[in-house]
Amino acid sequence: MIEEYFKPLTLQIDSGLGSTADSFYYAAQTLENNQESKYGFGIGGGKLPLLYLYRHSIELYLKSVITLIYRVCPSQKDRLKSDDNLPLLIENNKEKKIFNVHSINTLFINFSNFLEDNKKYILATCETNWFDIPDEISQLIEIIEEFDKNSTMFRYPITTNKDSDYRKSPFKKFTFTGNSGEKIDKSKGSKIILLVENQDNEIVESYVSDDNVLTEIHEALKELATQVSGLHFGLKYELTK
Repeated sequence: MIEEYFKPLTLQIDSGLGSTADSFYYAAQTLENNQESKYGFGIGGGKLPLLYLYRHSIELYLKSVITLIYRVCPSQKDRLKSDDNLPLLIENNKEKKIFNVHSINTLFINFSNFLEDNKKYILATCETNWFDIPDEISQLIEIIEEFDKNSTMFRYPITTNKDSDYRKSPFKKFTFTGNSGEKIDKSKGSKIILLVENQDNEIVESYVSDDNVLTEIHEALKELATQVSGLHFGLKYELTK
């Protein structure tokens, strides 16, 4: 299998989807381990680049294993395919090219269907039981899907979901009126505070840094990326050895 990684991406068995997924995953790990400040990579953007790298790696890993099953398993020969010899996926009861599908949940459902459709061949070929999917996978996907169904949330500062756009910002509005304002929890470390005054020296706007922004989705993306990275490597090895 190792020789695959020394071929041009387009000539690899999955058209380079898995190798590219690896690149995004390892880039995410590098950023994860080398954050120079608690605000990540620029105060305004927070964790967005890191989260996007994890999410895109998950998307590509799933597209890779789907393509792998499609091209390796004999029963897929008569399956509908696009002009570029890539599998067509089902989303909302419609056939779509694989590159037009971005929902992690939809990709995982299609992967599960491809897996089940080729169960006999995969069980006979592989030593690992790839049908024993941990319940945790579905739980992680649910968290990700709720926050970023279309792979836009971490790529842009604004999307069609205003509530989520506000949640992903590392700075939040808070009430500050001298001694009677909203208290800040100092036990969680230092905070950055911005106070905006009018011409009468009255505070009219106030913002505070939120160190825990996106913690749940960060943990979910990181864990799922790790899980599907292992899934991809193991399934590819056993199907192509």
